[in-house]
Parts: sequence; C-alpha cells; structure tokens
Amino acid sequence: MEDVSEYIWTRVRPILIGHAEIVKELSQNILYNIGYSSNEHFPIRCYLSFLTNTRGDELAIVADFETMANGLNVKSDIGLDTGLVLADGPASVLVVSGESFENGFAKWLEDFRNFLSENEQKIAKIASTLS
Repeated sequence: MEDVSEYIWTRVRPILIGHAEIVKELSQNILYNIGYSSNEHFPIRCYLSFLTNTRGDELAIVADFETMANGLNVKSDIGLDTGLVLADGPASVLVVSGESFENGFAKWLEDFRNFLSENEQKIAKIASTLS
C-alpha cells in the first residue's frame, strides 16, 4: 500500500471538494479552503474551512488521524475557529496493516461522507452568518 497519509488524502480530498461545492451553491458568498497538515503525532489532518472574508470567522470540518502504537485514532468534527465544536463526526481506530486498514478506513470514509451530507444545510446556514 502507498504511504498511509497519501492514501488517506487521495480519498478524503474529493469528498471535501464535493462538499465545499455543494455548500458554496447553497450560500453564494462563501470562500473555502481545503488542505492538510501533518506532524509527528498527527500524520495527517484533513480540513475544509469556510469563511466570508479572509480576515473573518471560520467554520471548519476536520478529520484528525492520530498516531497510536499499532495504528491511527481517527476523529472528525465541525467547529468554529473559537474552538466550539458544533457536531462530532465519525471516529474510528484503524489498525495499519493491509486489508484490515483498508476495510476500516472504507467504513469510516463512508460514515464521514454521510455525516457531511446530513449536515450540508446546517453548515451552509452557519457559514453564511460568519463575519
């Protein structure tokens, strides 16, 4: 299997892009940014952030993949840049070993996709009120 971070990013990114476009259609004045970061404890943190201007408040969808002894602890949420969590997304513990990882990640990815779909209207409404 390719590098785990790259494997994750190439599968999460299209979901974030699709979601960003849907929210942008629902709320015309929204800007968005999609990306990822990493460090020794979090090999990848995927995010989609919405804002109405480059110096204003921000609403973010984040998926954190934290290193554990034999895998990754995954947590996701929707929150404001103030630290307020608006909705907890799917979480999982993924054992990084071949098919077990791929199956566990596929399940989490489907749950994440559903979580975003279920919250599209809420995200668009909150994003449109950002200052």
